[in-house]
Amino acid sequence: AYILENIPAYQTRHLTVGMAHRGRLAVLAHILEKPLPLIMADFQDHSSRKDFPGAGDVKYHQGYTCQKVFHNNLVTVTMMNNASHLESVTPIALGKTYYLQNHDLKKENALDDALAVLIHGDAAFSGQGVVAESLQLSKLAGYHVGGAIHFILNNQIGFSTPVHEARSTWYCSDIAKAFACPILHVNADDTEAVVWAVQLALDYRYHFHKDMVIDIVGYRRHGHNEGDEPGYTQPLMYKHILNKPTVASVYRETLQKQGVLTTDIDNKLQQEVSATLQEAFHQPIKWSPTALPLPPAQPDYDQEENLKDLALKSLVIPSGFKVHPKLARFIENRQKQLTLGKELDWSTAESLAFISLLAAGQAVRLCGQDTKRGTFSQRHAEWIDSENAARYIPLKNLTPNQGHFECLNSPLSEAAAVGFEYGYSLGLQGLTLWEAQFGDFANGAQIIVDQYLSAAYSKWLQASNLTLLLPHGYEGQGPEHSSARLERFLQLSAEDNWRVVVCSTPANFFHLLKSQAGSLKPLIALTPKSLLRHPLAVSAWQDFQSPNTFQTVLADLNILPEKVERVIFCTGKIYYDLYTYRQQHHKPAALIRLEQLYPFPDLLLKQIVDTYPDVKEWVWCQEEPWNMGAWSFIQPQLSPFVPSLRYAGRVAATSPATGFPGRHAEEQQNILQQAFD
Repeated sequence: AYILENIPAYQTRHLTVGMAHRGRLAVLAHILEKPLPLIMADFQDHSSRKDFPGAGDVKYHQGYTCQKVFHNNLVTVTMMNNASHLESVTPIALGKTYYLQNHDLKKENALDDALAVLIHGDAAFSGQGVVAESLQLSKLAGYHVGGAIHFILNNQIGFSTPVHEARSTWYCSDIAKAFACPILHVNADDTEAVVWAVQLALDYRYHFHKDMVIDIVGYRRHGHNEGDEPGYTQPLMYKHILNKPTVASVYRETLQKQGVLTTDIDNKLQQEVSATLQEAFHQPIKWSPTALPLPPAQPDYDQEENLKDLALKSLVIPSGFKVHPKLARFIENRQKQLTLGKELDWSTAESLAFISLLAAGQAVRLCGQDTKRGTFSQRHAEWIDSENAARYIPLKNLTPNQGHFECLNSPLSEAAAVGFEYGYSLGLQGLTLWEAQFGDFANGAQIIVDQYLSAAYSKWLQASNLTLLLPHGYEGQGPEHSSARLERFLQLSAEDNWRVVVCSTPANFFHLLKSQAGSLKPLIALTPKSLLRHPLAVSAWQDFQSPNTFQTVLADLNILPEKVERVIFCTGKIYYDLYTYRQQHHKPAALIRLEQLYPFPDLLLKQIVDTYPDVKEWVWCQEEPWNMGAWSFIQPQLSPFVPSLRYAGRVAATSPATGFPGRHAEEQQNILQQAFD
């Protein structure tokens, strides 16, 4: 409350609060002033909201946004929705704050325009790795929010685990020392000392624009969830705690000694609060769901007449700038692609999508692991002078009124990095992407995927348009560099919550990215590795032209339907292996590519299937093992209109892929033979 009342003096208009459960309802009620009947309704059986469009969530996970006026200044306060993975909200709140500071590039003092306040528990702050990952972001360009204020509500036991079993440091806050954060330890019983610490933190943050930590050392009087029995595990501590007066009693006595508060006024205040709570508890509520926001107005992207000119402009080397010889060849090759317009590869298509969006005034933010260059030396979004290390970003120099472009190398982090981009994407503007070095690196952000990306709208009506780019494909590189774990994303697919896509052509990827800029839902895009330079994985210039759009299914136009005896369904890279095998062995089989796996394009697929009246065999072919990949998802989806679908792929396995190149080649050849024979 003290922060909220004082930040208008620093010209702050937005306060974002990331907080776990304990004390959350009190903050919502007393500081954000969420209507008490709404809070109380969640404690009653009749609060089941049958008209809620999703699954909903428990009362202490839900967030809230309000606007408050202090000293004639309007402040928007947001308590972020949070899952039970306590610290997962930390990077999300930081990403939301960064968006508020930076989406309007004309703002002055942007770092002071929005403040992040993060409220932690002692066990979570010291025990959850995402805290260290988030602190690692604090001073990096593209992630720096001008310092967050961290509160640790230190009850000295977490749930039931004593300190000597919970951490290897003396203080729960010691991880912050690695980042040179000032740390104040203050007694929770001394209310005015806590306020003094908060004022010091505000002064420090706004002067130095760095993080500061306040460790409020207290206790939890009634155990973990107000009904737990802490005496089982901390009998001596709780004998002492039960004999202590409450914080309210201590401060009440202080105010009475100072003559600020009398007993009569105190009793009257307590009676008024109790009556207010009772009234709110019994007050009926009429709740109406918050509708999904309308998509932002999309500018006209059909600028093909100057798209090629802008793309060529992005390949002009500034005068006196010395690029690496290999980069010079890369630039020359892309210039040839654009000039000839016949064989545009994957990275050129991606660049064209970004250029099209930027030219239309849309923002593009692309972050990830080695993303500027690209894991496979395919992107080169930033050029570095070979002689003086000067830096130049071509896509920032297209037109005077273009959209803002950011391309950042994130730390080698997944949980905090993906959480930050998720928080940023809640602004629903432009195109926000996070790219993994290899697809399965996203495993490190599984909590963000499970609890936010896939389910946040169902739980909280919280929309995001974040795109994950996950390199995927079996090339004999071993178990950690092959699979993006497609099966996990498909298992989470329901209620039209996102799109799961595996494009096989550069042009389709181009249209996919452009369509995502106007979306209100996340996109999981499995991207290629070897296909980045595959001679068949190219698109002609006309495939990028309007009225072409993203295609969820690519039918086989290379063989007449009446000559087809076998139809093979597939997705991604395996198509090119199947195509080559068919050409070499003259097999009369049609290859149908599912570019979008979810939402499943069943109506379109049925139309395509109906064009093959004499097919004797239907096959699903994949590179992944039987218990991975798309098979378990695809089989029941296709079964209503494809009888006796046969599987062709690797056998069930515990590891996604072999680590032996020779064995990989044998398995890959066996898959092709299974599919056709």
